[in-house]
Amino acid sequence: MNQTQSIRPATEADIPAIQTIARRAWEAAFHVFLTPQQMAFDLAREYSTEALQRQINTLRHSFYLLCVEPDEAVGFASVAPEPDEPGVLKLHKLYLQPEAKGSGQGSRLLEFVIDLGRNQGFQTLRLLVNRSNEATRFYLKHGFQIVRELDSDIGNGYMRHDYVMEKFL
Repeated sequence: MNQTQSIRPATEADIPAIQTIARRAWEAAFHVFLTPQQMAFDLAREYSTEALQRQINTLRHSFYLLCVEPDEAVGFASVAPEPDEPGVLKLHKLYLQPEAKGSGQGSRLLEFVIDLGRNQGFQTLRLLVNRSNEATRFYLKHGFQIVRELDSDIGNGYMRHDYVMEKFL
């Protein structure tokens, strides 16, 4: 990690920055395979102030992390243990400001999550990534493997078509 970058736990005060990063990252990456209506539905469901307050404050044993460089939030990640699978930590979110892509900050944030998982005694890090998302290559480069495909009804008539990816810690 460079001298100007820090990764720290997110707080409620960080919710506006997380919402901005999420909206900008989704608009830049997902416009190719999600309709504007589905993006709006997902963003409202996952990134409303109430949803983020719950994720940051009340999800048991979860970690919401913010990447700051030097005074601006450039990315965030969210991880939590899989409830019925001891030893499995799930990466729910990892997003960067669009202009930060390719800067190495995503790799540093992911490595922080991997180290956190190892230090907490987890054996596997799992994530879901849309099968059309170019981020699949990023995760493959970092040692993740595609273990299966998963199609999920997320509500409001929308489906999610993901890869389940895992990395042994």
